[in-house]
Amino acid sequence: MLMYTYTILRQFSISGRLLGNSSHHAVPKHKVTPFNRFILRLTRTVEPIPNEVSFEMMDKANSRFRIGLTTVVMIICALGSVYSIRQGKEAAEAHRDSLYDKNRERYETQSGNENK
Repeated sequence: MLMYTYTILRQFSISGRLLGNSSHHAVPKHKVTPFNRFILRLTRTVEPIPNEVSFEMMDKANSRFRIGLTTVVMIICALGSVYSIRQGKEAAEAHRDSLYDKNRERYETQSGNENK
C-alpha cells in the first residue's frame, strides 16, 4: 500500500499537479551546464544540444558517460598490470641472484670486516 501511494505521489509531482503548474503535461527540464553539454556531445545523446533537456535524457547521457569512463579505466589498469608483470620478469632475468645468495654475500663481507 505504501509503495502504491509513493508511485501515485511521484506521478503527480512529475506531471506538475502538486508543484502548482497549470499544465498537466509539463515535463521537468534540466538546465544544461557546460559540463553537461560536453557529456551530451560525447555520448551523442541528442543533436543539436538545447539549453534544457529532460531529466531522463540527462540521466541516460550520464549513465553512458559513467560506463564508458569505467571501461577506459579498467582497460588502463589491465594494461598497467601487464606492463608491470613484464617489467618484473625482465628484472628477475637480469638479476638471477636469489635472495639467499645476496644475504650470504652480505654476511660474508660483514663477517670478513669484523675479523680484521
